[in-house]
Amino acid sequence: MKQNNKSFQSLLQKFFLQWLITQRNVSPETIKSYRDAFKLFIKYLGTAHKIKPSVVTLNCLEAEYILGFLDFLEKERHNQPKTINNRFSAISCFLRFLSFEIPEYSGLLNRSLMIPFRKEEKRQMDFLTKEEYQALFDVCESESELGNRDKLMLLILYNTGVRVSELIGIKIKDIIMDAVLTTPCSPFWTRYKIIFMCSFFRRGRRHCIAHIPCAHKYIEHIIPVMCSSA
Repeated sequence: MKQNNKSFQSLLQKFFLQWLITQRNVSPETIKSYRDAFKLFIKYLGTAHKIKPSVVTLNCLEAEYILGFLDFLEKERHNQPKTINNRFSAISCFLRFLSFEIPEYSGLLNRSLMIPFRKEEKRQMDFLTKEEYQALFDVCESESELGNRDKLMLLILYNTGVRVSELIGIKIKDIIMDAVLTTPCSPFWTRYKIIFMCSFFRRGRRHCIAHIPCAHKYIEHIIPVMCSSA
């Protein structure tokens, strides 16, 4: 049977497997987020409109379906505006992709793209003062393994600003002792940031360079250089 290349299912597959990865070069985290959004959208269509995944059509991208989905996220799942907007961003990106693939549906797509995002309450970003950070740092026990671990985590977080997910992604193999990295070891490493921190946990070592991968469009390695007084 000849496959319909302009069906909702075929276009959604092309959107994920070709367009997002090869043309947009989005991160794996973004792809997972978009995937979850469409899983919820397809589940909503089945629950609210009795439309099975195998028979979802492009007409299901009409504005009324999308608005109903956004209301479902708010009222049934009790999602906050930020989460709702993240889900809607995935659908909007798919709609923009479709505007090039199926221009004959421009009227339907444009109406859906006119749906506004939810207003988010902007809250003031919290941060620790130097004194508060130092108080946390001083609480950690220097004589215990866990205390040294906690101090190292605080040092990296405070001096580099990495995300917690990036911090916990550090592996033993990422630590290079007594070495200075001057050139990328991989063609995918495009830039570096160097942060100097004192080393309380590696006595007898002059330097400790840790590579921490960041989840950005271009892979960026933060290299903390921890200088020992020993």
